[in-house]
Amino acid sequence: MSLKHSVENVAVRSVSAFVRLLPAAMVGRVGAGIGLLAYAVDRRHRVIARQNVAAALPARSAEEQRAIVRGAFQHFGRLLLE
Repeated sequence: MSLKHSVENVAVRSVSAFVRLLPAAMVGRVGAGIGLLAYAVDRRHRVIARQNVAAALPARSAEEQRAIVRGAFQHFGRLLLE
């Protein structure tokens, strides 16, 4: 196993152990928070998501489109932990 895979394996096992300690309701909130953090720091994917939402929903305001993108990032953060 490569060093990269070993590090990824340790990271996944650590997060998994942490999540097991949390109440189910908190897992969703923590996941949504991780999604918002990703939204804040992952400019490349945030821009791609905004462009996709703008193309799919051109009648929505820019603020509505941003809210949809933020919600999608939160959703994927929750999925990551669930």
